[in-house]
Amino acid sequence: MIPCTLISTLFIIYWILTTRYKWKNRFINPSASIDSYKRKLKYNFCTSVIVILFVTYPSICNTVFQLHPATCETFCVDIENNHCKTLLRSDYDIDCKDLKIYHVFVYIAMVLYVVGFPLVLFLLLRNDRKFIQLHGTPGPLHAINEEQECDVQNPPDESSTSTSKPVWINFLCENYKTEYWYWEIVELSRKITQTALITLLGWGNALTVLFTIGMSVVFLMLHARHRPMKSTFEQWLQMFSLTAILANVLVATLDVPDQYEDKLTVALIVLNSLVIVIAVGK
Repeated sequence: MIPCTLISTLFIIYWILTTRYKWKNRFINPSASIDSYKRKLKYNFCTSVIVILFVTYPSICNTVFQLHPATCETFCVDIENNHCKTLLRSDYDIDCKDLKIYHVFVYIAMVLYVVGFPLVLFLLLRNDRKFIQLHGTPGPLHAINEEQECDVQNPPDESSTSTSKPVWINFLCENYKTEYWYWEIVELSRKITQTALITLLGWGNALTVLFTIGMSVVFLMLHARHRPMKSTFEQWLQMFSLTAILANVLVATLDVPDQYEDKLTVALIVLNSLVIVIAVGK
């Protein structure tokens, strides 16, 4: 709901600014060009939308998964199972029978947003990468340099304009080597897949435990093998973070004796805190 509100607000602001500028140039300064202004405004609007959707993606996906029919559990009050209620696992005060309309929206959201958003990002990045490889110049997703773009009274000649990567492309690719331009999408898929397994099947499910541990090990090995990060520090930080995730998963799956439970809890807190401390310290 929050991302939709923010995007709607941005769209309204975009429309108001565009309309205002058109009116101003029509009645006050008819000779001024608004093409560059509109391009810059549209570019900023699209960038804001993509960044908002990306930042809120994990939390929205988690909410979508929590409302999925697979998260409903049936409880019976008699041996013959004649009197049963199906309740939502994330909130036992909610009866799943009251969520039928929401289940329809969940399926739509899973296709359009959970799967569709990373796919769209991947396709945009791939097309931009192909354009650069074929033409040797930045692709159509790149924006005109802001210093030249902002002069709407004297718009720059096309031959003299320089290009720079959009904010959202830098946001997705700046930490990775050129050949691993897609790695942020891979990381995003890993996080959402693990979240989906735990939320939909529950942590007590053997399949969830198996796949969660397996994915943690595989991604740790992939990072160690390919080293996709540009910075050595960020590479080791990511390795340490993935190791901490694996340690948390392993401890959660083990039946730890009571005498060691407190010590392991403290160790995990220290391990997870170190990731934050190292990142902030840098």
